[in-house]
Amino acid sequence: MVETFYLGEDTMQTDAIIAICDRLRVERSMAYKRRAKALEHLSALLYGR
Repeated sequence: MVETFYLGEDTMQTDAIIAICDRLRVERSMAYKRRAKALEHLSALLYGR
């Protein structure tokens, strides 16, 4: 999720969200929520809580 949004081939963030929505078959708001949760999880792994 984080890789697709921040490091993916899509240059626009909206393109990345659309790709994530298509892949996960969720609405845009759910994709943004999952992205936030994934980013929070990554931050916790990197820096601790």
